[in-house]
Amino acid sequence: HLTSCVQFVPYDVCNNMEEVYACLKLYLELGYEGLVVKNPRSLYETKRSTNWLKYKPMKSDIYSIIGYNQEVDKDGFVKNSLGSIICSTQEGEEFSVGSGFTALQRNSYWADKKYLIGRSIKVKYQELSKDRKVPRHPVVLEII
Repeated sequence: HLTSCVQFVPYDVCNNMEEVYACLKLYLELGYEGLVVKNPRSLYETKRSTNWLKYKPMKSDIYSIIGYNQEVDKDGFVKNSLGSIICSTQEGEEFSVGSGFTALQRNSYWADKKYLIGRSIKVKYQELSKDRKVPRHPVVLEII
């Protein structure tokens, strides 16, 4: 009866990082997104913990900056800083990236917005979306 409610997933015991990388390679080839690496002596925790770590490889690419958006706080009020950068792929698909900036960078770039237009940006991401081929979960690495 338990198996109708719970799905058991495959697992391997790894004794070193070389074995972790080998498992990661195997599971990526099987179509999984990555691994959960856990301390075998730990119990599940409902909060963030170093005992269970998600391990997904990230990709990175360089895109053109074509615009920007002003930051809006959680209550909907605009702030005097950068919210996100609008990027374009080589195929002309647009997407925004707002994660990865420090508060100082947000203020600095917003004060000189024109500096951004036409520059390139290096972005890390999980994968490209299937429909538009734009980065999923993008994070800024650097403005070039």
